[in-house]
Amino acid sequence: MKDDIFRSTRIRLCAPRTGDEKHMSAWYYDAFYLRSVDTEPAYPLSEEKIEKEIKGTDDAFYFHIRTLDDDRLIGFATLHSLEWNNQLATLAIGIGNEKDRGQGFGDEALKLIMRYAFMELNLFRLGLEVIAYNGNAINLYLRNGFIKEGVIRKAVYRDNQRHDRIVMGVLRPDWLKENNSEPAT
Repeated sequence: MKDDIFRSTRIRLCAPRTGDEKHMSAWYYDAFYLRSVDTEPAYPLSEEKIEKEIKGTDDAFYFHIRTLDDDRLIGFATLHSLEWNNQLATLAIGIGNEKDRGQGFGDEALKLIMRYAFMELNLFRLGLEVIAYNGNAINLYLRNGFIKEGVIRKAVYRDNQRHDRIVMGVLRPDWLKENNSEPAT
């Protein structure tokens, strides 16, 4: 049994804290971040709007990602659109500050949230959609066992161009096999 299901070597998943929305609002002025984590039009969010969105996730498991060495908020990970009867959820993850991207934090957070989904919540499938131009995210998901399941063609419109959404998923048996984990008894 893993001692701390919310902690890796450099980060931890934790509950949102009062005041996090102030830090997160800066992320919403980064067009690259906005255009990578969402298909909605990019626009800055106020602290109040961010707080409302965080609190409005009663039907989701919403975590903030913090560094262990200085307790710095660097991103979020969430499991939403849960279907308990089908044992599935949709995954979303984002690293907010540009300087923290490409450092492996997303990989660590993804591993933690997947372990939580499969071992703690006993989910069978995790799914997500990613915009085709987000190659770093696609490669991250592929390295962690997700497979490309389909394409929603030309579903995102940005800068007068259309982009595909890639549908990806991972199943618990495949994840267990790749991670040498035992199913819960």
